[in-house]
Amino acid sequence: MTWGIGGVPRPGTRPAAEPLLYLDVDGVLNPEDPAGRFTAHTVGSLTLRIPDTHAAWLRELSAAYELIWATTWEHHANAYIAPLLGLPELPVVEFTAYEPRPDDPRCTPLQIPQMYKWAPILRHADGRRFAPA
Repeated sequence: MTWGIGGVPRPGTRPAAEPLLYLDVDGVLNPEDPAGRFTAHTVGSLTLRIPDTHAAWLRELSAAYELIWATTWEHHANAYIAPLLGLPELPVVEFTAYEPRPDDPRCTPLQIPQMYKWAPILRHADGRRFAPA
């Protein structure tokens, strides 16, 4: 890293952090109607149908992204989903403990079902590049 005036790194010389990839479970890693081969897993009273390709796909993505759970499973994703996919314990965005702030993104009441995760994700990303999945 090359230092410029005032001890600030010169542009392009600071190592870039990996972008974040936020992972959802239901409807994404556990699709409602999975195409192709999948393995059914029972977690309590739930049946997860995880496509067989997802484990390799996520391992490949982890080479370019920092994987983060962004699911209503929250910490349960590390306990139940990560082992099924061969993933290590991952950081978790918490939605149930989230406390709204005045600077959160604004949305209309009709957008709430699509937007309720955005404020916690944006706060977690804290300016880093990210992709939701």
